[in-house]
Amino acid sequence: MVLRGRPIQLHGPEPLRFGREPACLVLGSAEDFARAFGTVAWSPPVDWSKELLVVVQRGLCPTGGYSVAVTGLSVGKGRLEVRVELRDPSPSDFVTMVATYPQAAVALPRRALRGVSEAVFTDTGGRILGKAKVTA
Repeated sequence: MVLRGRPIQLHGPEPLRFGREPACLVLGSAEDFARAFGTVAWSPPVDWSKELLVVVQRGLCPTGGYSVAVTGLSVGKGRLEVRVELRDPSPSDFVTMVATYPQAAVALPRRALRGVSEAVFTDTGGRILGKAKVTA
């Protein structure tokens, strides 16, 4: 079953704590969010009673021009499949000379994830980027 998620921008009045290493997360509560990012602020709001948050972090990138996007979500056989597109700048691109932490976040309805216990994150080539436990 194909799912549609609601994009969430991870920003707030306090700086978020993004990890230096790539990460694939499924967050089920404000407490999970606070543990992962060091704050309880995000935008737009997530209704934790009805939604889960799927987050893909690229980790520390040396310049601008790197990105990550969730391009597909589907459920089958007790698994959430999260397809992720990673893009790097080409050598001829003009980029910001500052470290960046690209990330993408999508809110998913809990009801669509009943019976799902694991999320598997893959890139466009089918390589597994990570796995996360799902508690719907």
